[in-house]
Amino acid sequence: MDPGDRQETVVEVKKSSRDIQFTKCLSDARVGIVEIKSKHSLPQAASLGSVKLTVQPNISHQNSTGYTHSPTQTSVIRTLQATLTVQPNISHQHSTGYTLRADVNIWQWLGSSLFLWMSNIIVLAGCLIKMFVYGDPLMPTRSKASVVFWRHRKQADFDLSKGKNVSAGQELRRCLQAYGRPLPASKLELLSATMWQIIRQILHRLWIGRWLARHIGGFFIDNKVRKEALGSAKELSLVYHRLHQLHLVGGSSGGHFTGIMLSLSAVNMAETAAHVLPPEHLADIYVTAALRVKESCPNFMQFFSRFYLALSRHVCLKLCGQVPPRLQWLLTVYGHRFFISQRWSYSSTGPSKFSLLANMADPLAHVMRKYREHLLERALHTLVAPGVPQLDPCDQEPLRRTQTHDVLTYVQVLMENASATEQQTVRPNQIQVAGCQDDVAHWWSAVVGVAAYWLLGEDHQAERLYPRVETLPESLDSLNDPLPRALLAAFRARRACLELDRPHKAGFSAGTKTILRLCNMAGQLLNDIVTCTSCKQPTDIDLLAQLLVCDWLLETRTAVWEEDYGSTDMSNTGGMGTLPVPTSVLHAFQRDLACLRRLAQFIVSVLPRVFLYEATARLMAGASPGRTQQLLDRSLRNRHNRSSMICGKDKSEDGGGEREHAAALYLACRHLPSPLLSSPGERVGMLSEAAKTLERIGDKKRLDDCYRLMKSLGSSVTN
Repeated sequence: MDPGDRQETVVEVKKSSRDIQFTKCLSDARVGIVEIKSKHSLPQAASLGSVKLTVQPNISHQNSTGYTHSPTQTSVIRTLQATLTVQPNISHQHSTGYTLRADVNIWQWLGSSLFLWMSNIIVLAGCLIKMFVYGDPLMPTRSKASVVFWRHRKQADFDLSKGKNVSAGQELRRCLQAYGRPLPASKLELLSATMWQIIRQILHRLWIGRWLARHIGGFFIDNKVRKEALGSAKELSLVYHRLHQLHLVGGSSGGHFTGIMLSLSAVNMAETAAHVLPPEHLADIYVTAALRVKESCPNFMQFFSRFYLALSRHVCLKLCGQVPPRLQWLLTVYGHRFFISQRWSYSSTGPSKFSLLANMADPLAHVMRKYREHLLERALHTLVAPGVPQLDPCDQEPLRRTQTHDVLTYVQVLMENASATEQQTVRPNQIQVAGCQDDVAHWWSAVVGVAAYWLLGEDHQAERLYPRVETLPESLDSLNDPLPRALLAAFRARRACLELDRPHKAGFSAGTKTILRLCNMAGQLLNDIVTCTSCKQPTDIDLLAQLLVCDWLLETRTAVWEEDYGSTDMSNTGGMGTLPVPTSVLHAFQRDLACLRRLAQFIVSVLPRVFLYEATARLMAGASPGRTQQLLDRSLRNRHNRSSMICGKDKSEDGGGEREHAAALYLACRHLPSPLLSSPGERVGMLSEAAKTLERIGDKKRLDDCYRLMKSLGSSVTN
């Protein structure tokens, strides 16, 4: 018998049998006896039926004894598969009853994986259409629910403008209830809602969800209904976005899962209404989603923060006619690296002496303030310690040595970011954006810019910023913090010192007395600041600002002393070319020097500067030059190369202190008597080294002073 043949047999069932029972014995040496039984109760009217069995022979046992219908017909089987069905016997429909049939081929096809896949796809497509096309709420424009929604929405906008974040959050929740979309009330509901939003976002990324979302409201509806459906999706996205913003800044209850659910809901509804939602709002929603990833997701999921930031960048560059000013900094390399690498907190909502918080309910405003303070800190660090490597992950070269002209780059970026705020527009269908520029950050950037221009010898450029520095912002003036006032007094003293046309004679002129009076005022304020600083843990930017004030005061006092008391005939002073200053002037200098010593407890790179000004104080007092020379030598030896000048940030001790090194060489060459120098040509080498150092760090002002000293010492030095 051919293995591919199939044998069919029909077993007749007698009319009197109510139970069909048949037994076929399959004998095989390996499997033993197998019995197949099937009992079915037939109706009383059944008189005759048949069972149709399809038998597939077992090829491996073709010569064995198998199931036999007759003495001449045999087939060997090891297994028997059949499906029994009861159906009417057409030929005997009025008299005989039912026929039992077994047909393997039809049911195998019906149960095949292809049929199951097709069924699953049809069911899935129906579910997706139901959820994406018909699942989102549709609110008619003139309906009662629309009136309730807008009443709560306007109240929420009013509360946000007054800073009432909690009440604004409650009104926004009522807006969702008006749409029939209340926030989850239980953990199970929250988990289900979050998982659905994640699945929907994945489908949006695969374009399946977006294609279906374009037909929101139905496939065959008119444009008016479609417009209302898209408008409903737009308003829902803005409400979810506002709630997400409040949740990020702490104005709403709930954990990380609630924040993720709100964020994804805002993104999904915004992408659904992308055709009617302004692109700048869509970009803002993407940025806030990136902030949520940084806040709530572990490190291995921070890739999604870059992903949403890239989506925002794409929307700004492709869809926006002009990039929104408040998002421009995110499109820069430095701003993008800051966003990715830095961490921040939204809990600090109080006034700051370095930057304003435009909108407490906007998490991006918090990040922008942190960014401005970071830029200001980098600028101050470069200003007071040029040549020291800075560990800045936002820079393309994180460990490069800085120069003075780098300060101007930071200042320019800081000014642009401080102005990057839009005019406040209170419209119920738009995101509320704060509309005042950060005048505090503008003032600080002007102060640092003036200091940088002075060091670079570009006084004309510095003069452009004088009016801005002279105008102290009201928010700083109202603060109970003397640092801005101390800095303003020190600026005025330093400016007067640079502009004063002094008569070259011993003794203080009338203009010099004004300068010293301003220095005394700033010095007293600085002393109070440093005293308070020693009682608490100051921030890095506070310490750097205090160091700038201290530097200006000590440099101004030193410049006044050198011009009025250090330019006398060297024969009158025992070869040193200086006269002792009045006791009051010396005490004021030592008070400022004491402030510098206390700052050295926090800023380790200040130690060489302390030795330098201690030597200057001894020169001003006319003390023995031997000890003065030792202090200058210590200033030359104590050079630190730290990735951070703040104490405790880095423990490396190698190189650095470029400006103090050059200043010590200059001071020794100008004021120490010749017998203390080992050889006549030592001044030449010292001044040459100082000039190279000043040129390397970009301090052109002191470089010019060094060149003038070279010329005054004679042509042998200049050659």
